[in-house]
Amino acid sequence: MRTSKLVKYYSQKGFRDFMLRFSKGREVVPQFRGRFGSRPQTYRFDSELLNSIRRGASSFHFSEERWTNPMTLSTEMKDKELNNLRAGWDLVFDVDSRVLDYTKICTKLVIDALDFHGIEEVSVKYSGGSGFHVGVRFDNPTSIKSVPVKNLFPKAPRIIGLYVQEMIKDYLKEMLL
Repeated sequence: MRTSKLVKYYSQKGFRDFMLRFSKGREVVPQFRGRFGSRPQTYRFDSELLNSIRRGASSFHFSEERWTNPMTLSTEMKDKELNNLRAGWDLVFDVDSRVLDYTKICTKLVIDALDFHGIEEVSVKYSGGSGFHVGVRFDNPTSIKSVPVKNLFPKAPRIIGLYVQEMIKDYLKEMLL
């Protein structure tokens, strides 16, 4: 997409308002001409977001994790330091295949599996190419076996992903063959 169209789209007030709300407590990294912006970064003010848009940001990448202060993140941090800084995390299923119709079927099965377990508030976002992101806000429960859920990242999302994959495997085969 041409830079002028991106600037026009991203500059819309409704889009910027959404971005600022969604950015709260998250690391957000813009992409410029195929290169990612510096880390850590987030957007707290409209002027910060507009600056990235005017500099030619072509996309924005949000962390699954929510932080008490994303600007203090460092690649040098140990797990304990990250756990102290982490406020929580969202569960995101990145569903991709080479064929968009197959991805749609798999995405629907992931949503059905979540619904089966009583998870009704699910978001779906087209991620480009032939993929979708299925998202679940992970505000509850706050702990599992007395361990704060916020400290179970990245292990818990991997386990949940494998569980859902196993749960839908036979249904997916049946629908695709």
